[in-house]
Amino acid sequence: MSTLRFPTSPSDEASMEFYELKCIIPSADATTKFEIRDAKLIHCANSTVYHGTLVSDGKSRDIICKLVTTKHQMKRVIAKAGFYSNEFKKLQGVMVLHFHGLFMGEMMDEEDMTCLVLDYVGKHLTRCLLTMNAQFR
Repeated sequence: MSTLRFPTSPSDEASMEFYELKCIIPSADATTKFEIRDAKLIHCANSTVYHGTLVSDGKSRDIICKLVTTKHQMKRVIAKAGFYSNEFKKLQGVMVLHFHGLFMGEMMDEEDMTCLVLDYVGKHLTRCLLTMNAQFR
């Protein structure tokens, strides 16, 4: 089973403590061990989104991690991960973001956390997607 090590204090670059999350929806290799490094907070509302580096087997990629803790948000993220691992599988890296997996674990306060890991492709939207013109969408 794939695992993801996510820093307990992402903003503290000296922090050496990690959450160990288990993969519940894998990308391709179901035995890979991933680690997030240099995580920087880029969004915080219903979910918390970090931009960082995903390290695995000596290789690194620029990624985003979407963290959620509420049951409602977890259902939405699990559904999104299902699309990436099934319907969007052949489109990954071409038409849609590359999906690295959906991970779940427990935080220090025993609250469940779900983490969706995707490739980073640039700046986040400053407006709601529905307000963008049709050509952009």
